[in-house]
Amino acid sequence: MKIAVVTMGCRSNQAESAQIEAGLLRLGHSLANASEQADICVLNTCTVTAKADAQCRRMIRKAVNAGQRVIVTGCSAEMNRARLLQVFPEIELFGNDDKQNIINVIGRSSKILHEIITPPTRHRPVVKVQDGCDNFCSYCIVPYARGRSRSRSMHEVVSEVAELESMGFNEIVLSGIHLGMYGQDTGGHTDLPQLLKELLVKTKIPRIRLSSLEVNEINDEFLEVLSEERICNHLHLPLQSGHDAILKAMNRRYTSRDYEACLLSIRNRSPDICLGSDVIVGFPGENDASFNESESFIERLPLSYLHVFPYSRREGTPAAKMSGQIQETIKKERSQRLRQAGAVMRKDFIRSQAGKIETALVESVRLGECCATTGNYIKVIFESRERLIKGSLVTVRLDEGFSDYCRAHVANGR
Repeated sequence: MKIAVVTMGCRSNQAESAQIEAGLLRLGHSLANASEQADICVLNTCTVTAKADAQCRRMIRKAVNAGQRVIVTGCSAEMNRARLLQVFPEIELFGNDDKQNIINVIGRSSKILHEIITPPTRHRPVVKVQDGCDNFCSYCIVPYARGRSRSRSMHEVVSEVAELESMGFNEIVLSGIHLGMYGQDTGGHTDLPQLLKELLVKTKIPRIRLSSLEVNEINDEFLEVLSEERICNHLHLPLQSGHDAILKAMNRRYTSRDYEACLLSIRNRSPDICLGSDVIVGFPGENDASFNESESFIERLPLSYLHVFPYSRREGTPAAKMSGQIQETIKKERSQRLRQAGAVMRKDFIRSQAGKIETALVESVRLGECCATTGNYIKVIFESRERLIKGSLVTVRLDEGFSDYCRAHVANGR
């Protein structure tokens, strides 16, 4: 059968979808993309915002109207089970903990497949090492959808990365719902720096990239490991607000001063590192004065890019009941202001890297022109006389920087 696996949301969903695709390929099925007509459509959904839930319902409706067998899983399925089944009684729903059983249901097999097989179309596999979250930020529905923090064993993670290495992959992304909590549910037997050290010793995968971390999880031991050449020079550290009263209302566990000190320490150690962040605008109680203070704070941070999200009211979270809810028009205007600031940050960082030599992972090749991503997360475009393939590594010298990419050329005259 031809099966489409459609993924929305985070890298953990991407990793889980990859495992579903791998199991389906092993059973002899073929994969289709979202635009193709498939016999079965598997939707791995997100519920982080109301917009994500609406997108999920649109995708379900489209697949149902196309006459496909529709299987829905992920966080929106977890949190909106009754509503989805009421509106779409023909669909099949699987919770997050039951996600891998989709393979068995489709294959009419009672044996769960555990083998690590990543579809060959992916040049940067995502390796999920942790699930769940214990932080319970006041705006976030994810801990209710994913549960408490749970870590995979180091042996399992190392085995998966070693398998991916043997298949020829040159970069993997370590991900989790709360990656920095890796190992904290094991009674202090391991943590993320120890996992990274284990991967560096027991595998030879050339590049290891990390997904989001919190600033209060960055310590000297972690920064020492980050200095290793095989760890990508790139960190994504969500801020969410630059105003301390709003951070406290969000139940974020740091102050703006803590955040700034952490970024400055990292930047001083590694001047060329790419530092990205997330910001939520329009949180309940964010008036003009607190937003302006947050905006000024963000603009002086040594960030390389910024992801901006308007606050999304999620029923069942403490923030949904808070007074001072902000009008959508105000959220939109504030979002636009911060996105403009983020665009300046991105352009300035890219231009600052002109003349530097970096190793880049090739992502596309067309008519002799290659698009690739450096270890410090810069998109580069260059011409190559050699026949490069997706997923290969190439050394480039960065030339002229633009708003969201850099022209480059292959170093050493190759």
